[in-house]
Amino acid sequence: MLPILASAQFNNHQMQMQQVRTMHQQMNNQNQKWASERRASDQQWQMRSMMSQHTNKIQTAENKLAKEEKK
Repeated sequence: MLPILASAQFNNHQMQMQQVRTMHQQMNNQNQKWASERRASDQQWQMRSMMSQHTNKIQTAENKLAKEEKK
């Protein structure tokens, strides 16, 4: 009887460990997905920021030219 109980406990433990490994893998996959989304978002923000800066520089240069033309 004891070997059967020991075997059942061992099998139960193995199943629980597999569930834990599966859960950790799912969490790791989700964290990787979120990290990838953050990187993409950061890149988009940087591109928008650069475009805004360039647009402001162009606008400043155009305003300066317009003032010069008025003189």
